[in-house]
Amino acid sequence: MAEEGFVTCYSLEEEGFPKLLAACMQRFGIKSRPEYDSREYEEYGTLRCEMNVHIRRSRDHPDIDSFKVTAIGFRRNDTYQVAARKALRYRCQIYERLVAYTPMRFFPPMKKNRPVWSARMRTLEG
Repeated sequence: MAEEGFVTCYSLEEEGFPKLLAACMQRFGIKSRPEYDSREYEEYGTLRCEMNVHIRRSRDHPDIDSFKVTAIGFRRNDTYQVAARKALRYRCQIYERLVAYTPMRFFPPMKKNRPVWSARMRTLEG
């Protein structure tokens, strides 16, 4: 049976993108862990999972606000990956200058038509 309310966790045991997100947040000066709120429900006979990832404000960059990313999937384990990946994409776009000289610069941002991303892709092609 699907759960009715949201369940909050930090998903420290999840492999893949959630661990990468937590590591990147520390690099950006965010000491708090990403907080995942999820709920499972049934829609038209199919089990669904809605998940929100809350990212707090950085101590090193107080001008950038905290934000929330929402992802919807079928199972909680898969939706963790989708939500963390969306949060990473958003973070890489916000902190373009900080990731410019790290391997994170090749992580695709939310908007791929930005000049910085286009320049990075041209560099890879040439």
